[in-house]
Amino acid sequence: MPPTETLPANGTRIRELRRKRAWTLEHLAKRVEIGVPYLSRIERGERPEPAERVIIRLARELGVAVDEIVIRAEDAA
Repeated sequence: MPPTETLPANGTRIRELRRKRAWTLEHLAKRVEIGVPYLSRIERGERPEPAERVIIRLARELGVAVDEIVIRAEDAA
């Protein structure tokens, strides 16, 4: 089985989008089908590179393109 692709998440942007919608961590985690502690670590940048499927779900639920919640190589440099 091939390894799962991962993407570097922009946790600050995810938190900003979640708060803009007045959603709790619990609400977004439930919609994305992940645990609250996991989402909290993503937002704080303590969870390195979530699986691509998690990023896609987060983007879908937050109503944004994946590019808005990942750290692009040029941003990281």
